[in-house]
Amino acid sequence: MIKKIILIMTVLMSLSSYGQGNVRSYLSSLSGKKGYTTIEFTPFMFDMIRNAELETEGADDLFDNIDSMLLITTDENSILGTIKPLLLKDKYQLMMQMYDQDESHIIFYGLMKNKRVTDFIMIIDDKKDFLVLELQCDMTLDQLKTVTRQISVKGINNFK
Repeated sequence: MIKKIILIMTVLMSLSSYGQGNVRSYLSSLSGKKGYTTIEFTPFMFDMIRNAELETEGADDLFDNIDSMLLITTDENSILGTIKPLLLKDKYQLMMQMYDQDESHIIFYGLMKNKRVTDFIMIIDDKKDFLVLELQCDMTLDQLKTVTRQISVKGINNFK
């Protein structure tokens, strides 16, 4: 009987942890696959930036609040059908979406904790390109807007 209880508890615990980080895992799995260009900045990279002695003049370095960044580009927008259910499963909230004249669709999702964005995903889907930007961070919404503008991705200037 104890073996059955332990088995049931093990299965339940594995099922409850399965849902955590599905979006990040899926996006990371695209790295190195044909048809996808992925750029990943790891926590180690952001630690190096934070520990660098060189400081920029002027405003605070907003990149201090980013833990990791993943950027994926492809011409295959069918992955949107895979990403959207994962976002819901991971409890991301739709922040904003825009449709542009040239039929571009830009979608912003986020997770918040204590009025700070902890995870952010931006999806840009236009006729020729599909882009996903994923940030793990600890930022206010104003800081996030500033950082996304500094990244200079097409369509991001509309994020106000």
